[in-house]
Amino acid sequence: NAITEFFLKLAECGVMDFGSDPNLVRSIVIATWIISDNWPNFVEFQGEELDAEAICQGYDMILHVLGPYIKVDFGALTETSHATIRTMVARNFDERLARSG
Repeated sequence: NAITEFFLKLAECGVMDFGSDPNLVRSIVIATWIISDNWPNFVEFQGEELDAEAICQGYDMILHVLGPYIKVDFGALTETSHATIRTMVARNFDERLARSG
């Protein structure tokens, strides 16, 4: 699938290293997919608001799964990604507010 191909391309570019286990990429794709699909429901089930910080927490969980395979500056990746998530959530909120009002 496209996500698996994306991860393999990252490995090809030297961003990630999955070693020689052919099943590893598929397992990682499934694990991160399960987290990303279920994290919003988990947050809301806990009675918390699904805001930018909650989304960043879910993203961090995915990075914990990917961490051993990431070969770039993990701190910079996290910092940049959090900033992007916050910007996207704010933009989405502004667009919804404009449509409603």
